[in-house]
Amino acid sequence: MYIKDSSKQEQTATFTVVIPPEEFGAAVEKAYEDNKGKHQLEGYEAGQAPLEAYREKYGETAFFQETLSSLAMSAYQDGLEELAVKPAGQPSVGNVTATLEDGASMTFTVMLYPQVKLGQYKGLRAEKRILPVTDEEIELEIEAARKKIGQTRMAAVTDRPAQKGDTTDIDFDGFLDGECFEGGKAEHYSLVLGTGTFVPGFEEQVEGMQTGEDRDIHITFPEDYTPDLAGKPVVFKVHLHGIMAPQEPEIDDAFAKDASGGKFKSLEAYKADLRVTLTGRHAAEAEERFGNAVLTQAIDNMRVDIPEKMIQDQIGKVLQSYADRFGIDPQTPAEELIRMLGITETIMKENIEPQAISQLRSSFLLNAVAEAEGLTVSEEEIGAFADQIAKANFGASREDVIRYFGKAFIEEEVLKDKAEGLIVKAAQVIG
Repeated sequence: MYIKDSSKQEQTATFTVVIPPEEFGAAVEKAYEDNKGKHQLEGYEAGQAPLEAYREKYGETAFFQETLSSLAMSAYQDGLEELAVKPAGQPSVGNVTATLEDGASMTFTVMLYPQVKLGQYKGLRAEKRILPVTDEEIELEIEAARKKIGQTRMAAVTDRPAQKGDTTDIDFDGFLDGECFEGGKAEHYSLVLGTGTFVPGFEEQVEGMQTGEDRDIHITFPEDYTPDLAGKPVVFKVHLHGIMAPQEPEIDDAFAKDASGGKFKSLEAYKADLRVTLTGRHAAEAEERFGNAVLTQAIDNMRVDIPEKMIQDQIGKVLQSYADRFGIDPQTPAEELIRMLGITETIMKENIEPQAISQLRSSFLLNAVAEAEGLTVSEEEIGAFADQIAKANFGASREDVIRYFGKAFIEEEVLKDKAEGLIVKAAQVIG
């Protein structure tokens, strides 16, 4: 293959890759060998049909898609090497042509990595003040442990009505137009109030019931419920057998033993250990603040003009990260994501866009420092980084991570980590 019609502008590069007929024909043969087992052809056992049989049925373009897909990456890399440019993001591909007689060609357009002019990034200065641990912090930790233990200890409630958070033991029998309906009856059902387990309106009416009380609960099923009940008003006859609620322990030596898993037998020893833990946490937070302050200075000292398209692409990634938290389909268009997430123009300008630009500037800084310092990454470091990600995703292996993210992405992340460590290590603590 060879490159023609290449051009490089300030922010983009365009080039056409040509694959001569002989090379393209050989690539089609290879694509056929690699993929013939995936495409069943009538009259032949799987993987046994010759290439000519596929061409007779589908024309000469049989296996062209697989061929072009397999050639695209190497063609793209060849173009980048010839133009000696560094891409930012994935290219767009157009003007794809392919015939056995003339070979194939495809045109790539890629956004170029902006020029970065580094300023001072070594010998920067920032505070690293470790905040003292307060008694209030220790009390908050104790209270959190107390509530956690309380969630595992349930006690019968007899002196008040049911309320949110209680686990109720109920019988219920549902009636539609005076007749019992299927699936509307249960005995000694354990219902935690406030969880939204039942149809809207049901749990709210159980709240306030006393143990032993009978109550008629009136609700209307949602319009998107099962067809036989959708939108219909029904009555549930409910009997409350009992109420159970979390029992939070007294804060004493016994609590300390439970909260520490038996490590400490006294409350004072438990508190002392909490103080040590919080002191370590404060030290880590001080280190993080120091690192962030130093990196911010290095970023401010850097000069780079970011293409608008790159900013918009990064905004899309920020939006997608928000969507992931809410389980929204990753293929949802950006405009729909913005609507679903309730993002206003003000939020976009004051929060999302600055966040995207900050992420880009940080990435530019670290990549530029890695290049300036001649930092490299070993196979062992790539593997160790992949192992860290795999450990956080139960069931994943190092190979799974490398296959999913790609070796180049992991290598860049390790380089950025190294560059960040270099900047922070070279900084000075003041104050």
